Amino acid sequence: MVGAPLPEDTHAVALTVPDEAALRALSDRLAFEGIEHRLICEPDLNGQATALGVCPQPREKRLRRLLSRFPLLR
Repeated sequence: MVGAPLPEDTHAVALTVPDEAALRALSDRLAFEGIEHRLICEPDLNGQATALGVCPQPREKRLRRLLSRFPLLR
């Protein structure tokens, strides 16, 4: 899916989750909070959720609070 260009100050951060259930739970929580995101599911893996992309958000969206328990991928 192609959209508008990202703002120049957009940051990419990779975090880890323990399993697919945690990834799906995070997606549900983001949806509940009204935070725009996309859950990526792999058709070759029977629809398993493998990633989640969060659209650029204003700081007041409390995104950091929702993601702070997930460690940075190193």
